[in-house]
Amino acid sequence: MAALAKANKLYDEKKWQAAIDAYKKCIESELVVSDEQKLPVYNRLGSACDELDRLDDGVEWFSKAIKLNQRTRSHAAALFNRGSTYLVREEFASAVADFTLALAIFTDPEDLADTYFERSRAYRGLNACALEMADLQNAISLHPDSVKSQHLRID
Repeated sequence: MAALAKANKLYDEKKWQAAIDAYKKCIESELVVSDEQKLPVYNRLGSACDELDRLDDGVEWFSKAIKLNQRTRSHAAALFNRGSTYLVREEFASAVADFTLALAIFTDPEDLADTYFERSRAYRGLNACALEMADLQNAISLHPDSVKSQHLRID
């Protein structure tokens, strides 16, 4: 597992391409075999690809993580991350779908608030103002002390 630890270190150091290469070697060498191991690796691969503006590759890795279908926080994070990538690509309906699925899994109020906030941005792209506002209110009520909530609050 030293190779996986090295890949994680490269990722934490934001050495995106080196981390991608290291994670792929772990997968090819079958050092990552269980779904519990694959899910965070696929998620990190997706995030690293996004950081390098390789959005199609990011979606592919997030999709692999999602297909593992574990309904854990890591699974919800993969949905959130793929939704965020769809948002950047202006694929607003796909973003809404992923954020909605993530909301059904997340339990932490901060995760939920962040997801509502991001989904509101997708609704804005779809010109669904009432849904956008409802999600913004949900985000504020779930995590009123967050920086995002402070900027959004209308007194």
